[in-house]
Order: sequence, then structure tokens, then C-alpha cells
Amino acid sequence: MKVEQVRRTPGVPPAQAASAGADALIELGRYKLEPIDVEPFTTTVDGTTFGWILGQYDGSYSIHIEPGDFAYYAPWDGLGYDT
Repeated sequence: MKVEQVRRTPGVPPAQAASAGADALIELGRYKLEPIDVEPFTTTVDGTTFGWILGQYDGSYSIHIEPGDFAYYAPWDGLGYDT
């Protein structure tokens, strides 16, 4: 696993998403969008937890993306999320 620290964009409050200017760190190459299988995981780097954490509220499951304030839930099509 490769982890690179990306500095916060000046003027953006904590926990608010914004471009960090890290586009050069991502090397996707050729890719095809299609359904994938995933499973929850976590890892900690410099005291910050990263990962997909399984949650449940009122009988419904969700995946919480950390760090951040994102939760995905059924129908799992990537279109519905909560912040």
C-alpha cells in the first residue's frame, strides 16, 4: 500500500471536502467502469483511520467512508449517499 500525505487546501474547514491538488498522485491508466465486490476494512496511518466501515441504523446497513463524513447505503448503485 502506498500512502502519501496531502496538505489541506488553505481556507477549507476541517471535515469539508475540497480538492487537495493531488491529481498527480493518481495513476489510473486505462480502466472500465463495472460492478465490483468490496468488503469493509480499516487501516491507521499517523493516527488517522482510513477505510470502509460497516454501519447499521434502524435495520439498514451502510458503508461509512473514513476519514470523512460519507455513508453509502442500498441500493448500492453509487448514486445515493449521505453526508
